Amino acid sequence: MTGSPYFHVGILVENLEAAIDRFSKVLGLTFNDPLLAEFEWLEDPDPHEGFVRCTYSRQGPPFIELLEANGDGLFSLAQGQGVHHMGFWDPDVDVQCGFLSGHGVAQGARVANPDGTTFSLFTRPEDLFGLRLEVLHDASREGTERWIATGSFEDPAT
Repeated sequence: MTGSPYFHVGILVENLEAAIDRFSKVLGLTFNDPLLAEFEWLEDPDPHEGFVRCTYSRQGPPFIELLEANGDGLFSLAQGQGVHHMGFWDPDVDVQCGFLSGHGVAQGARVANPDGTTFSLFTRPEDLFGLRLEVLHDASREGTERWIATGSFEDPAT
């Protein structure tokens, strides 16, 4: 990978509140209130609207991202609970996708911004011993890091 080191590990769970409770008790982690991330354009592989309920631990990096399973695509419970992906920031997700593809790790799912640019991509798990990589465009980094640290996307200085 040519971008920054991974900053989170995404774990797919059946019940988000139960997972927050369990990870908090067992690992002593504190989690933000869950949010609903909605996607106007999710390709997994066919394009459609999508969503996932998720949260991050405040402790890290690496942070623990808990994702509640839904649907029959990228976030399907049929894929099994457990480690779903490792997440990385990158200034050019499409270039990183080309780099990964050149190493035999193909794109498995993609979230597009309204203008068609790539917000994030997930690689195919079968290309890396069952592990997906998530490459996120770092345009959302500042707000995401603020939310992880404080539970709010709002900049208190504004």
